[in-house]
Amino acid sequence: MNKRFARAVLWLMILSQTTAGCETMSEQQKSGAVGAGAGAVVGAAAGALLNKKNPGQGAAIGAAAGALVGGAAGWAVGEYRVRQVRTREQAVAATGYTPAQGVVVLIEKAATTPQQLRPGEQLTFQAQYTVLAPPQQKEIQVTETRTILFDNRHLHDLPQKELTLAQGTKDIQHSLTLPKEAAEGLYLMKTSLTPAVANAQKVEVATPFVVRTAAPVASAVPPPSATAATAVPARPPTVEVAVVPPGVQAPRVTPQALYVKIAAASIRDGAGVKFKLLSQVPQGTRLHVLEAGGTEADRWFKVRLANGQEGWVAASAVSLNP
Repeated sequence: MNKRFARAVLWLMILSQTTAGCETMSEQQKSGAVGAGAGAVVGAAAGALLNKKNPGQGAAIGAAAGALVGGAAGWAVGEYRVRQVRTREQAVAATGYTPAQGVVVLIEKAATTPQQLRPGEQLTFQAQYTVLAPPQQKEIQVTETRTILFDNRHLHDLPQKELTLAQGTKDIQHSLTLPKEAAEGLYLMKTSLTPAVANAQKVEVATPFVVRTAAPVASAVPPPSATAATAVPARPPTVEVAVVPPGVQAPRVTPQALYVKIAAASIRDGAGVKFKLLSQVPQGTRLHVLEAGGTEADRWFKVRLANGQEGWVAASAVSLNP
């Protein structure tokens, strides 16, 4: 192996490890640094292979390109804050809890803000977690799992968090920076809490947000933030959205009409998520079907809305029955 290439790769690996481990960095900075460092190492190897005559120069060029890709590819998790807002006694009074219920975990007032943003911008998730148990249990351990869905399909799992929470109600807030390459459309952040005790029930909510790459376009109906299924008032309630796995009840024929079965379905100007977003329509909307397209694994329907607008909707977002 060329010595200059070896030195370049070694230097990049040391740099990525040193940067990611800096104690003074925020969680968001660490996430970006780890992504950039990994991208740099991979890019260095690729660059050296592309430039066999001068592996050292190829490694340097590849590292620069790899760092850009790696740093932008992930959903960078930022600050995570926990603040007590109700004591155990106040939470018991608010929920009517009794010790006979055992360990109870609730997610209240979940919301994402802003509800419409651009690729590369920062999103804030805020919720209240209530944990209650018999008085002798001072703290409860829970596992927080967060998943990003796009057009009702699994997109990305965020790092799990193991939380030790004193009884009562906590205000949870954390930030998330979207990738610069994020496609426009409807996203959901699905959050679940699983207590680390037997017979305790997992709780789950999904909060929506919309990514747009350009100025907002005219919609046939208000965006998801204004629909009844996903409205978020000044003090938003828990938003529970039915998440249906792709392919479940997806029509295999071309029916005359379909109905939106998720909180809000994206209407696009082509059969695929890469096409321009035209509007979103709420759950229960009747769609007149014009034709079918896409592949067996990724089926789409061209539909006409009540206002005459035409576009394409994913089969995973609709059903034959209202």
